[in-house]
Amino acid sequence: MVRPQPGPQEKFLASQADIVLYGGAAGGGKTFALLLESLRHVGNPHFGGLILRRTTKEVCNVGGLWDEAEKLYMPLEAEPRIGSLEWRFPSGAKVKFDHLEHEQDKHKYQGSQVAFLGFDELTRFTSGQFWYLLSRNRSTCGVRPYVRATCNPDADSWVTELVRWWIDPQTGYAIPERSGVVRYFIRIGGELHWADDAETLKAEWPDSVPKSFTFIAASLDDNPALTSRDPGYLGNLLSLPSVDRERLLRGNWRIRSQDGAEWGDACFDCLWDGFWPGAFELSAMAIDPSKGREHGDYAAIVFTGVSGGLIWVDATVAKLSAQSIAEATVALYREHLPAVVGMEDNANQDLAFGSLVASAASDVGCPPLPMVHYTQRTNKVDRIYRLGPHINAKRLRFREGSRGCELIESQLRGFPLKDVHDDGPDALEQAIDLLNKQAARGYAAHDLVEAF
Repeated sequence: MVRPQPGPQEKFLASQADIVLYGGAAGGGKTFALLLESLRHVGNPHFGGLILRRTTKEVCNVGGLWDEAEKLYMPLEAEPRIGSLEWRFPSGAKVKFDHLEHEQDKHKYQGSQVAFLGFDELTRFTSGQFWYLLSRNRSTCGVRPYVRATCNPDADSWVTELVRWWIDPQTGYAIPERSGVVRYFIRIGGELHWADDAETLKAEWPDSVPKSFTFIAASLDDNPALTSRDPGYLGNLLSLPSVDRERLLRGNWRIRSQDGAEWGDACFDCLWDGFWPGAFELSAMAIDPSKGREHGDYAAIVFTGVSGGLIWVDATVAKLSAQSIAEATVALYREHLPAVVGMEDNANQDLAFGSLVASAASDVGCPPLPMVHYTQRTNKVDRIYRLGPHINAKRLRFREGSRGCELIESQLRGFPLKDVHDDGPDALEQAIDLLNKQAARGYAAHDLVEAF
């Protein structure tokens, strides 16, 4: 029996929203989920479904939509009609595949009734194509009309605005607790108006008919069927250029090749390699507690260690309460046991925070952290520029699976553009500065860059 995989794929098949968008990274089982959804009503002789790709070639590519459909449809005795790219089921139900290569192709469905409308890779379509086809999503066959779509992230696509509520605006990553949460919208004059329930929209626009919508995020980690059959696929994604890797592997909706950023994409190609040293020649950790505000800037706790001529980085970067930041500091310290833990000397903030760290350490039986305080004599932007030699020489290595490191990479790649957070890179620079101060005991300061 064919079933969805537990997790996001199962959530996608179970959603009752009018429109569900699924994906946000490569390898999440998106196409399979879309095809599986198309089978829900094939016992209904009057049911008609339509699944679209942008071009015919994308429908018929080896291993693409048509080939995958054969695996699901043939065991159900569906009859393929290759000339029209249509499947006929024993009941009389039909599922058709088609393309909208040109904008005007949308008009070939004028007058059509499509109970199930599917878009594979929605970001490849124009907004005009989507909204026009939505008007064809109607039914007299007894099936409530609904839309299902898949996509990979694209910061320049109109779809980015559609999923805005489900995406962290600073990092570009999906917000886990919002994945699958249903919201409602109406579209007036091309503008979307959103609410948490339909009644709110109807109260303001009494004649409106709100549509329900949700976004369900998925990644390669949610598709064990693929990773078990093709364990090398992860390596393929890791070998992508940094922008594509960030989009397709990590599901980043914000990332793009940005003119005006300090460091080009090629500088970040070697950040991730899956290895982590067993020991370090030098090690240090820096904390930027960000005043302990849950909804302010990000707090950043960054570990750095020197091994094999490289700087290895692990981190926690998040919006947390002061108490949670202190606990995360102790947890990262206990995992790596750096030689020193540094924090900017600010009597109004950091010294009080140091007491929270000491208390959190005591609560878990951890010895007092080797804490040092220092005063910054330059502004944050100038400090982050000091990372340039390490970035350009590709000396940094981030710990695989570290969400904090993912955020630091995202912030570094946007630096110093407007509205790009820089808390993670700032703490990274502070940690490396502590490494320099340790190394200075045995190396001349001007030799440290080469030594690393």
